[in-house]
Order: sequence, then C-alpha cells, then structure tokens
Amino acid sequence: MRKQATNRVTGRAVGRPLLAFAVAACAVLALSVPSVACEGLPQTATKAELSAALEVRPDGSFVALETSGDRVKGEAGKYYASRVSGGAVKDLGEGRVGQKLSENYDGCSYSEELLFVDCNALEGLMLDGQSIDSKIGGMSANSIAEIQYPKGPIRFGKGYTVERVAAVASKHKIRFTRNLYDHYETMAKKMRYNPYQGCRIFYPDSPGAQR
Repeated sequence: MRKQATNRVTGRAVGRPLLAFAVAACAVLALSVPSVACEGLPQTATKAELSAALEVRPDGSFVALETSGDRVKGEAGKYYASRVSGGAVKDLGEGRVGQKLSENYDGCSYSEELLFVDCNALEGLMLDGQSIDSKIGGMSANSIAEIQYPKGPIRFGKGYTVERVAAVASKHKIRFTRNLYDHYETMAKKMRYNPYQGCRIFYPDSPGAQR
C-alpha cells in the first residue's frame, strides 16, 4: 500500500478524507485546473465555530468543521480546522443511498470519500477516492470519480449490497472503512453529521431512518 500524506488537522491519511457527491448509480467528476503552484493557507476556526450546531439542508448536504485541537500560535482562541462538506444525498434504489464527502484543509490538500448506506440492512461503508493529477504543483488531491464506473470498478447497480461493494473494493485495493462514524473523534458533538440522514429523506420507513 502506497505511503500517503497526513492531514495536519485529523492525523488521517490524505487518501482517506472525510463526506457532496453525484453517485446516481455511477457518477463522474472532473477536475480541470491550470498548471500553477499551490500556496496553502491553513484554515482556522474559533471554539464557538467548531462547537456550533450543524446545519443540514433538505437534500442532506452540509458543511462541518473538525479539528485535532491544535491552537494557532499568536492567535488567541483560534484552532487549526478542516472543512468537511457533504453533498446532496442520492437515491440508489432498493433502500440504498449515497453521498460524497470532501475535505479541504489548506487549499492544497483536497480529498473525497464516497459514503454508501443500506437503509434496510443498517450497514454501510466509506470508500476513499484515488489520487489524481491536479496539474497544480504542491497540491494533493483525490477523486471518487476514479473508483466509479466507467473509470473504476465500483458500481451501485441492482442487487449490489454493502458486502458486494466491499469485496470489489478489496479486490482492486481501494481503501474503505465500515466505520461510518470515522470523523466523530475530531468533531464537536453538535457538529457531527448523521451518516444515515439519507435514509430519512428517501426511505423514511426504513430502520436506517430511525438512526
């Protein structure tokens, strides 16, 4: 497994970020940027901002903040933070939903993660995107488009269970976790998003909607 850069805020590999994504059975994202050098500017937030209540839109999208608790030297009351964005939840049929999570720490470190949830089976997984050439010197980026059909092997067709998707990911060495609460340790309680929120939107009578 390749060695990956580490996010200063969360301590996680950049290749495993956090959850906005167009996964309508198979979505493709395109990143088109000029060939320039990236000059990162770490994001910061106050304690009040980090502990504020998360606002979730009707389509399930949100923007959350997370931090490891490292203070910004010379700036009282400020902490290094990372912005975690969740896109609109997509209905994949058969009681399944999907969502793209993206994380941006300093403008030069961008990563995506694909959240796949089975609302009836009460299980899911988060798949890491794969590295892409951003055309920007010094920038680290990955995309979930690289792991989804037609570019990659991941599909969400009829009958595709969490177990089946996990097996495909393992076969093709795509990193994933079944811990849907992977980001909670670096988020304030009120800021934590619900990985099952898509079940409430599309399958309100499912077990997942009760989570």
